[in-house]
Amino acid sequence: MKIRILKTELVNWRNIEPLQPQNFKHIFNYKHIEQSILENGFVNPFFVWEYDGVIYSIDGVTRKEILSNLEGVPELLPAVFIDAKNRQDAIKILLSVFNTKENPIDLEVLTEWIEIEQVEVEVTSLNVVDIKDIEEEEQMENIGKNEPSINCTFEDTESLQKAEN
Repeated sequence: MKIRILKTELVNWRNIEPLQPQNFKHIFNYKHIEQSILENGFVNPFFVWEYDGVIYSIDGVTRKEILSNLEGVPELLPAVFIDAKNRQDAIKILLSVFNTKENPIDLEVLTEWIEIEQVEVEVTSLNVVDIKDIEEEEQMENIGKNEPSINCTFEDTESLQKAEN
């Protein structure tokens, strides 16, 4: 078994660059993570990969975003440096080790990203969602919650137009 942890050290967390693309995950538990940090402090270090003097986040993008909105956060926080051969290897580690089940990955963003980065990964093993499916599911869950509604199916456009009038 290969040990991929190089070191743990304090880093200026504001300088950590995201490895993953923007909007990569749908953060459903943002408030939960924020509350956990407020109650428990910073107990989960960043996991990072360093290349050419730049520190990239393998895990911790959401925590970094939350911390940037809080007051009194120390300038230096712990980070675990991971041994990755190259960017593609770092991305594989991000996807296969740090893919949390709480925040699903956007299928469209993932597909585009792994194509750009030329990374081969087994998508079916990841927690991936199609945002369209989530939006449709949320719409179905909200039917009738806020105001009375009736669901109707019309045979043709003419019948629909008559009903609208």
